[in-house]
Amino acid sequence: MALLRRSLIQVFALGLTAGLLAGCQKTEAPSFKAIDITGAEYGRELNLTDADGQRRQLADFKGK
Repeated sequence: MALLRRSLIQVFALGLTAGLLAGCQKTEAPSFKAIDITGAEYGRELNLTDADGQRRQLADFKGK
């Protein structure tokens, strides 16, 4: 029984070590692939109702 328990602990430790080492591999930095939407006509205005029932616009949050 003790031998089985020891073997299970060793297998668990080996699996844990392998999992931790697998997470440490170096990978390439992700490249940024997007479109610059500065000056786009869409998305300039956004009107929503907040949790208190007040109408909010993007201008309400400018600079925050």
